[in-house]
Formats: sequence, C-alpha cells, structure tokens
Amino acid sequence: MIPISQTKYLSPSSVQDFLSARKRSSTLIAIGVMLCIFSPITLLILIRLTRLDILTSSINFATGIDVIVLILLVAAAVALFIAGNHWLKVHENFEY
Repeated sequence: MIPISQTKYLSPSSVQDFLSARKRSSTLIAIGVMLCIFSPITLLILIRLTRLDILTSSINFATGIDVIVLILLVAAAVALFIAGNHWLKVHENFEY
C-alpha cells in the first residue's frame, strides 16, 4: 500500500488549467501549420496573374514579393509553434 504522504492529487482547477492549455497550444500549432501550407499560394496567384496579363509586373517581381510574403508567414508560424510549445511546457508535469 502507498503511504498517503506519497500520493499526489490533482485539483479540478489544475485539471481544467491543463486541458485549457492543451486546447490553446493545439489551436496555435494548427494555425501555424495552416500558415505554412498557405504560404506558397501567393506565388501561384501572382504568377497566374502575371501570365494572364492582369498584373503588369514581371515574374521576377512577383517571385520577389512572394518570397517576402512566404518568409513573413513562416516567421509567424514559427512564433505560433513556440507559443504553443510554451503552453505545453508550463503544464508538462501533468502530462504523465
């Protein structure tokens, strides 16, 4: 039998905090993944607009604009990954 002094109890509020942190971190990570997936879409749109002569700039200009947009979206996604990981690390001892 385990002595009472060695048992650990979780309060309902700590369990609720853990579950809300898991939900928050999973939402942040999902948004980050979505930004990574959507980041090359601007390149496809700008190249298509250039080929259809709707956009009067060159393909090199469209590619340059897309590289800037891609880097910004990936940087935002990495920030969301880091924030999501932070919420998991705060409650890491409840995981197991």
